[in-house]
Amino acid sequence: RPKTTTGYPWTTGRPKTTTGRPKTTTGYPWTTGRPISSTGYPWTTARPTRTTGYPMSSTAHPTITTTAASKYPCSEFTVGNCYIDYDSLLWSSSQVHDNDLCQYTCSNFMHCLLFRQTDSYCQLLRDDFRPNCKIVGGPVDGSIAECVNSNTDGCNGMLEEDCYYNGRNLGLDPPAGEVVTAYECEALCHGFKELGCRYWVFDADRESCQLLASSSRRCYGLSGPHYPELSDC
Repeated sequence: RPKTTTGYPWTTGRPKTTTGRPKTTTGYPWTTGRPISSTGYPWTTARPTRTTGYPMSSTAHPTITTTAASKYPCSEFTVGNCYIDYDSLLWSSSQVHDNDLCQYTCSNFMHCLLFRQTDSYCQLLRDDFRPNCKIVGGPVDGSIAECVNSNTDGCNGMLEEDCYYNGRNLGLDPPAGEVVTAYECEALCHGFKELGCRYWVFDADRESCQLLASSSRRCYGLSGPHYPELSDC
């Protein structure tokens, strides 16, 4: 699908076709065959060592409510309806219900790239599962390519999962099937920024794009790297 170099990407330079859109069966669910990196961990130096033990908490906190933008822009992205490859799963426990403890456990596993805490279990993974999620959401000025598809390090690598989005719908959503990638949904929200679009949510299964007035949401999962500690993010 060719892209125009001027104007909004959905208004000019769009070739007409008499056949349906081709769909890819490989790669990320919101792209058309983007290659998945086969490289290992993004860091080349030894893991930093914690100077303190696990910060014990009196209450578990798998549910996260977000209303304002973070100083880490990638952390504003969210994912949902994710597929976990069994070969990527290092460890799983239904006894761990705390984000900090799940992350701490990851820091003690040599090959743990990401921890994933939901309301029912903690999982440790050797590979990044987020590009395989069918639902992705992001801020109007964010970048999927820089955040969801590549960033697994630092505070920007912390992504919320399985969210309920309660930002006001602007009434600008395109019909299902008209926007078929998250990149198009992201671009549409950016084009409607003057009309109040601040957050978008793309569902690959439904080929739907929601355009919202805020990033306000309640999430029931969190994933990210073993370091830095959540309290530092």
